[in-house]
Amino acid sequence: SSGLKVCEKKKIYMVEQESEESDNTVLEDLLLSNNDLQIFRKKDKELQQLLQTEEDLEKLKNYDQELKDLYEWSKSTEIENIEAEASKILFGLGFTYDMQGRKTNTYSGGWRMRISIAKGLLNKPDILILDEPTNHLDFKAVKWLESFLISYNKAIICVSHDKTFLENISNKIF
Repeated sequence: SSGLKVCEKKKIYMVEQESEESDNTVLEDLLLSNNDLQIFRKKDKELQQLLQTEEDLEKLKNYDQELKDLYEWSKSTEIENIEAEASKILFGLGFTYDMQGRKTNTYSGGWRMRISIAKGLLNKPDILILDEPTNHLDFKAVKWLESFLISYNKAIICVSHDKTFLENISNKIF
């Protein structure tokens, strides 16, 4: 199944040929797929609540330090830029600003494939696995994806019938 898997502290993301339907907007769906963002949101909410309810001064100091550490981590993972990055990826794959605000379940399989690809790209896994990523993409989206993958500094495993695409993104073909 598609999604983020963690194996020995390596992130692996498998992009299948179609994303699941959802009642979320395209942008929300993309942001919900990002594990780092979800960890940050959950821990931030938890610490904010503890800071508001705790009366023990020592515990308050600990929670305050945890919150500072969390925000330092968020800077190092660039979480504050993630919504803009998600929107940029979606735009590159052909989603206008208005389209990003529509519910995922209103899109055909081809457009949901683009959402699935976007999730993989946004998660920045150590190993990105793509299964026929150029299916359902127009020329402009294929060229954008090609450019993105050429600059991707981690491993990509890609299955495709598009020989030119594979040659352009690969340094080894098996």
